[in-house]
Amino acid sequence: MRTLVAVLLAVAPLLAQAIPEGKPVEIKMIKPEDLGIKPFHIHTAFANCKGQPNRVYARQNGVYYACINGKEVCSDEKPMPIPSRLIDQFQAEMEAAKARMAEGRETARRVREETEAARRAGSAAPGTPSVTVVTTAAPAPDPPAPPPVADEFVQGLRPGTPLAAVVEKLGEPHMKISGETPCYTYRLVSGDTAELEFDDGKLQRVRVLKPR
Repeated sequence: MRTLVAVLLAVAPLLAQAIPEGKPVEIKMIKPEDLGIKPFHIHTAFANCKGQPNRVYARQNGVYYACINGKEVCSDEKPMPIPSRLIDQFQAEMEAAKARMAEGRETARRVREETEAARRAGSAAPGTPSVTVVTTAAPAPDPPAPPPVADEFVQGLRPGTPLAAVVEKLGEPHMKISGETPCYTYRLVSGDTAELEFDDGKLQRVRVLKPR
């Protein structure tokens, strides 16, 4: 609001001058920088940085968001306030998280295939008069706990996203509550927990909980 008032005060004298009839009017555009006013800068990713260590906590549309000295900053600011080592560390964590998610999906796929093979092997052929010896496989181990999900993956979700699309992007949840309004819980790389609530097969709300 202060910026708008300052701009109006700056252009008011131009508007008050008499405009000669039949002559073109030259209007000079005044930028906020010309008045010593810092342009608006809006963050689209948020975090509570008070008391937090310096770290990059998200990336959206090529912009990095970080906690630096207890304040929220982003890579679009000039001069760029985020050390390159923190960006490199964040990138490495994201790549590691993607690799863990891919490994978890592959493990779950192998477990499903082995379980199905064991089920088929344990089914006796109908109508066979002879004795059939069936060798059953050992019980399949419980699938490993799903790996943590990158915070930016959850922050990028939008209400109305189909449940299947959410699972395809994030993988299987750490905990699942079924019912008319299912709730999926994911562990995040930052240590936080995300609760995703669905209604009629679509995402309704995302809550990020800090560890106690």
